[in-house]
Formats: sequence, C-alpha cells, structure tokens
Amino acid sequence: MASTSGLQAQRTCRHCSSLFTPGSGESCYIHAGSWAGFERGKLYGGRTDDFPHADKVVYHWDCCGQTKADARGCVERDHESFDGESSERLPGS
Repeated sequence: MASTSGLQAQRTCRHCSSLFTPGSGESCYIHAGSWAGFERGKLYGGRTDDFPHADKVVYHWDCCGQTKADARGCVERDHESFDGESSERLPGS
C-alpha cells in the first residue's frame, strides 16, 4: 500500500473558490472593490442628455474598471481556505 503522508489534501479558497494545495505558493486573483452599476452619463462625468442611452445602467468593477462580472481579479494574493490554511510557500519547499 502506498504512503500518502507526503500529500496534502486540496482546499477551497474562500476568496476565489478555486481548489489549491496548502503551502504550494499558488496565487489567487480577486477584486478589491465592488461590482457596481451607474447610469452611463454619470459614470463618464457628463449629463444624462450628453450621451446616447445615457440613462442606461452600466456595470463595472469599481476597483479597476473592468466591465465583465467574471473578469480576472486585479489584486494578487495567496489562497486561503475556510479553515485558515494558506497557499503561502512553506519554508523548505
């Protein structure tokens, strides 16, 4: 029977929901801000009658301006599990 003492079970990151191995040094990318919606005219600093469809609500990440809800995060960090284990590289690995 093979030994599994050197293997670590994967964990789910509480920030991005990806699976990771604790101590692996893998990165997590998240948005530091919120997914927010604004009237188009107000978002671009004009009056609502300055733009076609200016009253249309447009959404974006307010931390980086990306306009897709599933856009890759703009902040890199270590993964962290729900029980506190991190992907931070362990000494000697």
